[in-house]
Amino acid sequence: MNTEVSYMYRDESNNKRGGSVILAGTITEEQTTRLTAAMDEEKYFIASQVNVPEVFLWDPAADYDPDDRSTYPADLGAGKYVVSSEDHCRHEFEDCSSTEAAPTDTRSIEEFVVAFETAKRDGWQQFQPESHKTTAKYAARRESILKLLEDEPAIQPNGYEVPDKPEQFIVLEFCGEDVSWAYDADDLDSAKLQINQSDTTDIDTYEVVDLDTGEKYRAVQTVTDFHKLPA
Repeated sequence: MNTEVSYMYRDESNNKRGGSVILAGTITEEQTTRLTAAMDEEKYFIASQVNVPEVFLWDPAADYDPDDRSTYPADLGAGKYVVSSEDHCRHEFEDCSSTEAAPTDTRSIEEFVVAFETAKRDGWQQFQPESHKTTAKYAARRESILKLLEDEPAIQPNGYEVPDKPEQFIVLEFCGEDVSWAYDADDLDSAKLQINQSDTTDIDTYEVVDLDTGEKYRAVQTVTDFHKLPA
């Protein structure tokens, strides 16, 4: 038996849209108590902070005129409306129930609960709906960087820190098979400039990753000249 965690988005006019995640196993009463205790007022949370699918009625990318039906997209519906004054950023917990359906979230129940407790400790990061497209973009880029560098702990002491608002590209500098450095770039030309300005005394390999598309580029910087040192 598995556990379904149900939640919803409710705007100020009480229009609702529901969602849920299914976790493997059965949640305990103690875990349920911890889960709700980690939420604002024991029911509100920011879905993107805990990697829960958002079920907003609105879409920050929607650009039709709500007062002109001729501009409505053919597939207009829940999750595709323009932001209104009655929209906000929070989701609302409903309940936990047993289900035989397959898990939709790979985390264990304990990991899921800890994610909420961590978000509470760090502070629930509320935002204005109009800014959500940008917020989600940076969150996705940060997650991509962390995945790229999860096996490269050595670069953290070297000074690189994942920025709050990463640029679109990250440049990884390799010494052999290990990442020795990383830095951000807003486009490929900037990445190329930074690579060309990098100090080298041997053959260095660079990998440039587009954090929005996942595309990767590789470059090799080769020493082409030597300067004789004084005796």
